[in-house]
Amino acid sequence: CSPGELFEYSLRKLILCTSPEVSDCIVLANTSDGWFFAKPSDEAWTLIGLSDHNDLDDAIYFKGNFYGRLHTGEIVFWEATHPKVVEFAPPPPDLRYFYPGIIINYVFDLGGNLCIACRHVDTYYVTVGFVIFKLDMDTKSWEKIYSLGDRSLFLANCSTFAIAAVDYPGCKPNCIYFSDDSPLLGPTTRLDVGIYDCQNLKLEK
Repeated sequence: CSPGELFEYSLRKLILCTSPEVSDCIVLANTSDGWFFAKPSDEAWTLIGLSDHNDLDDAIYFKGNFYGRLHTGEIVFWEATHPKVVEFAPPPPDLRYFYPGIIINYVFDLGGNLCIACRHVDTYYVTVGFVIFKLDMDTKSWEKIYSLGDRSLFLANCSTFAIAAVDYPGCKPNCIYFSDDSPLLGPTTRLDVGIYDCQNLKLEK
């Protein structure tokens, strides 16, 4: 599709591998119609070839490659210079058997580690907690972690990233700041935003 046509869809997220001023920069776009990629020299966006039932939940540019999590849980990657998707790691433990409701997954970089934040949402689409897994890139195994250390995690479907809390006065370390990611569009009397303290497992809204 053309650059203009892409924005006729609901644009959720843009991921860049380098500065957009670099000629070989690749931009990854998440829209309501799928995931697309393009370079500054391209005249159109190209749809990433994934089946309708195995689309990406989220993606990140990490250590020279794009990584994404499929709906089925597997981690895939593709080089920034080539959009061919390759399976990389198995899914983390399935939390749906332990947490009734909905699990929303976010991929992020925590101190050079590829991690997934699993957001537990109840049937009223209200966040009730988080579980975080860290991927060992060598063994392709997952480890549940219980602390962000001195980091604060900002989490949303448009962007998820960790910062050193000490560099930003007012930010609480070992906390997740989350925004409302409800798929329901329109006026609402309640927004699902708040802070989750990973140490005492409490929500502040």
